[in-house]
Amino acid sequence: MRPSALLLKAVENNIHWCDAVAQSHSLTTHFTEHHWYCTNATPPLYPNIITRQPKHFNPAQFNDLMGKLNTDWAMKDSFHEAEQFEHAYLNLFTAHWYGYEPRNLRDHGFHYPQLKTVKDSHQLALWVAAWGQTPAGQTIFNDRLLQHQYVTFVFLTEQSVMTCGAILFEHSDVLGITNLFGSKEEQQRLVRTIQVSFPEKTLVGYGDDAEFTLLKPFGFHELGKLSVLLSQR
Repeated sequence: MRPSALLLKAVENNIHWCDAVAQSHSLTTHFTEHHWYCTNATPPLYPNIITRQPKHFNPAQFNDLMGKLNTDWAMKDSFHEAEQFEHAYLNLFTAHWYGYEPRNLRDHGFHYPQLKTVKDSHQLALWVAAWGQTPAGQTIFNDRLLQHQYVTFVFLTEQSVMTCGAILFEHSDVLGITNLFGSKEEQQRLVRTIQVSFPEKTLVGYGDDAEFTLLKPFGFHELGKLSVLLSQR
């Protein structure tokens, strides 16, 4: 079955987000018609290869591209095709692409909080600490990424304490949501606030079963599945 136009936009949005993260670390990246890749060691949690189009999962080509990298490398199988092939990769996880298309939102008299954005290095450090997933002694999100014109770190507060957050990335005519954090209730409050703050935007992202279940009541639907794999040297 052919992927939907929105799925392809979600994939492209995520590829350009990963490219922005890599570029913020001064890494060289490459775009081909069917793949995005980086032959340097990427920041923690970020892949070296992402498939851009279906029917282009090619273990032989991937191994050749990554042959000079001396460490394990990760791949995002954007269309969940790896299980159709023989390969030696370790499947780290499978997730759902999801999307939300604009519609009239009824607030039922509820006052939504103001969506706050990270403005400087100090706020970025607070956001990263609240997110809490950076491996000890390493950096993923830095000041260069904060200056990217299409990247926005957002959060909500309760009594001046950061309770939830996410990163928004605008590309391919959609607004990508990534790195959601906070309690279930706080994440839902944040996502609805994003919808209200950007009423004309189509929203996309990916997450595990729990994240997708959390978003379904807010009009998000599944676009497809993806998997992330790790090479085993």
